[in-house]
Amino acid sequence: MCGRPSVRSGAAGGCVARELAAATDASVSEPPALPSATVRWLAWTLIASVAYFVTARIGTALHLPSTHIAIAWPASGLALAAFHLQDHRRWWLLALGIGLANLLANWAVGAPFTQNAIATVADLLEAAGGALVLERIARRRADMTAPGQVIALCLIAVTVTPLCAAIATSVPAPDDTVPFFERWRQWTIVDGVGIVLVAPAVLGGAGWLRGRRKFTVRRALELCVLLTGTVVTSWAAVSADVTAPESTLTSRYLVFPWLAVAALRAGPAGAALTVFGMSAAAIAAAISSTRVLSHDAAVSVVLSLQLFISVATLTTLGISTLEARRQRAGRALLLANRELEARTIALEHEVQRHSESEARVAGLKDDLADMIDSMPLALITLDRDDVIGQWNRQTDEVVGLEGARAVGMPAREALAPFWPAIELSRGKKHFPGQIVTERVHLERDGATRTYVVSFYPLARGYLQGGVVIIGDVTEQDRLQDVLRQTEKMISLGGLAAGMAHEINNPLGIVAQAAQNVQRRTSAELPANRAAAEAAGVSLDGLQRYFEARGIHQFITDIRAAAARAATIVSNMLEFSRRSPSAKGDVKLNDVLDRALVLAASDFDLRKQYDFRRVEVVRNYAPDLAPIHGVVIELEQVFLNLIKNAAQAMATAGESAPRLQIVTRADEGYAVVTVEDNGPGMDESIRRRVFEPFFTTKEPGVGTGLGLSVSFAIVTGNHKGTISVQSVKGSGTTFTLRLPFAVESAS
Repeated sequence: MCGRPSVRSGAAGGCVARELAAATDASVSEPPALPSATVRWLAWTLIASVAYFVTARIGTALHLPSTHIAIAWPASGLALAAFHLQDHRRWWLLALGIGLANLLANWAVGAPFTQNAIATVADLLEAAGGALVLERIARRRADMTAPGQVIALCLIAVTVTPLCAAIATSVPAPDDTVPFFERWRQWTIVDGVGIVLVAPAVLGGAGWLRGRRKFTVRRALELCVLLTGTVVTSWAAVSADVTAPESTLTSRYLVFPWLAVAALRAGPAGAALTVFGMSAAAIAAAISSTRVLSHDAAVSVVLSLQLFISVATLTTLGISTLEARRQRAGRALLLANRELEARTIALEHEVQRHSESEARVAGLKDDLADMIDSMPLALITLDRDDVIGQWNRQTDEVVGLEGARAVGMPAREALAPFWPAIELSRGKKHFPGQIVTERVHLERDGATRTYVVSFYPLARGYLQGGVVIIGDVTEQDRLQDVLRQTEKMISLGGLAAGMAHEINNPLGIVAQAAQNVQRRTSAELPANRAAAEAAGVSLDGLQRYFEARGIHQFITDIRAAAARAATIVSNMLEFSRRSPSAKGDVKLNDVLDRALVLAASDFDLRKQYDFRRVEVVRNYAPDLAPIHGVVIELEQVFLNLIKNAAQAMATAGESAPRLQIVTRADEGYAVVTVEDNGPGMDESIRRRVFEPFFTTKEPGVGTGLGLSVSFAIVTGNHKGTISVQSVKGSGTTFTLRLPFAVESAS
């Protein structure tokens, strides 16, 4: 293969265009699915090699009759596209297949081996170098949809192809007399035309397949019409130009309207296919001409045809890529418009939601104002200067002042009856979750009403203030009295059972003593007769009879049992009787002793609970000062604690129940601890023992009010504290701190 005109020559036929189209279709068709990657490589290499052999054989036939001047070398474009579509790691396999196909194609036309080998190396270098340049410029797999890709093909044709042509034509054939420059020129032009002609068709078709674009029937018919019109026009125009002796070679430009429509309507792949069909028809028309041309005329025809094919191809591809870019820009603009429209709609929705939110906020403000006015508690907000900022409707009734007048007034003036309690509540340290209240007693409508006052500090940035809540708890205090009385009645049930149990023994003794008296005085018993005879049946004898038979002791037992029963009944009635809640000096040691006496009379028939089985250890401070309080309330508190401890130890089955009660003085307070060795309680229960209606007993056994009422009595009525410490399995200790009489009064 010393030159395109001599090496690549042979018989031409009318089926050249069809063979070119078939070769191109074979080169871009995807290999079938194969079981492994290696087999797919081999299949792809085999298809590319066969297609290259076919296009190389076609290239040897692309020359005018009676001349050896080639028009185009389509194998160069096919090889470039094959290398570009293949991974770099597999180029060696593709180079081997295409190289063998090139050697076979040139050997078939009788090319010398040396020139054949050099030409094969040059063709491979041209394909690989062109693929690298195209990849570097396109920066991706080329699909002929960007103008830069067309420019890259032109750059390859004017740079890589001339260099490789110089290598291929460096060694002439033995019988070749054509000068080097002429061989190099012909080789460069022929390969350049092949690259511009075939590579776009292969790359465009491969890109279309990769993109899996929809191909409707309408587009198929449109492409067929364009392709047919282009081929027919090109054939007729080129035939007319070649056969006419004095042709000006202008008829072929009639094909440009068809190419322009294809570039604008068929897309890059369709435009490349249309150009390929036009070029194939033009070359076939020139080859099939029967006119015998001289060498100079043949050279002129070939050059004009090559120039026409190159200009038509590049122009069409350039227009198609520009149109593709315009369409992409149009689609991007459409998407941007849609996105803008969507954002505009979203913004409108956001504005609408904002308006709705403002309306909801306004409604919430009104609802909040209604809720505050509907609260049963008086609520007043103060700023940092103690000026009233908000005043609900309930405050009008509690304070006796209209809110319209109160807002803006100093709180010290508007809330004068409650201001000392507000100051006390504000001065105390607030812990999270802690409610600090102060009680205020006022005379209203001839009756004493009780109010609780709480102050909650607020902090909002640099503004500081607080919320004052005033609640009328007069009815709640009455309810607590009822609850305390109810709790006493519940305790009375246990006391009644204990009383029945305790009275049972004295009554038994009474019955037994009476029976013995009857029997000892009965004449039916031989022992009584013997005693009477021995006594002489006189008064003295009767007394001696009583003494001998122990009748006096029986009478003493009857009196003791009766006295004990009377004491039990008296204590029970005294506890159940409602006493006035008058405060006075109270000695806690005496109250504890009375509570223990009451607890000792308790007995639970259901659980066989007997307080007398509990070991009670008293550790009283002998000189403990009195406190200021209500005896009956404190007695109820201690009785609740003692009974709960005894019941817990009995329920747990403690074999040696032990209750220790300690009193002592501590910094102005009387401290009472009630400690048992019962089962104790876990932390979750310990935190809730003072909650109303919270109980761990079975339904019907406890009400859950005992400790809550005790908490209210100690903390509310006596200004003390009550706390509990317990560990599961280690007993429970209740600690009460009550101020001494002097401290409480102050």
